[in-house]
Amino acid sequence: MKSTLSLPEGFVKTDGINLESNKKQLLVVAIIQLVVIALTVAMGVLLSKSSPMVQYDGESLLVGDLIAKIVVIILGSVAYVICHELIHGLFFKIFVPKCKLNFGVSFKYAYCGSNAYYAKIPYVVIGLAPVVVFFVVFLLLNLLLLKDWFWPIYCLQIFNLAGASGDFFVTAKLLSDKREFLLLDNGFSIAFFVKKER
Repeated sequence: MKSTLSLPEGFVKTDGINLESNKKQLLVVAIIQLVVIALTVAMGVLLSKSSPMVQYDGESLLVGDLIAKIVVIILGSVAYVICHELIHGLFFKIFVPKCKLNFGVSFKYAYCGSNAYYAKIPYVVIGLAPVVVFFVVFLLLNLLLLKDWFWPIYCLQIFNLAGASGDFFVTAKLLSDKREFLLLDNGFSIAFFVKKER
């Protein structure tokens, strides 16, 4: 099945994903987020204890250093959220170049939606692209920067992985569903459209 700007004839809306109205789906995403945070923090602690790259050398931490690192985490998080949604938008456009994008921020999350209909695998790529791109970026930064910058950059990695919990949930739901369908993601919810049986 091919992604398309308009819904092909014979397709009908079935179910979907809506984290605003479906509290069960929202709870699952929250649990995924907590597990991801716990695992990534545990991994960071293990790395910081066992790797010479991140061992603290015993020098006293200067207040200016601490403030600089907090500013990097805050500004990095804001830049990350914007870039995360822009990457979703880029991949929406790669699969359906003439689609119209809509970006926004709600109380709970930032979003990027499209007016096009996407096949399952392209949509999984769209959903996971930002987390994969930023996983590599933050990993490289952690490997290349001085060891005392491990935790500020690693905090951004935690934010990346935990922030993608909704994307992980959607990917798992799509890949476990054997039906062939098209998806319409308006930014707030994802509607599934299947071919009507004759």
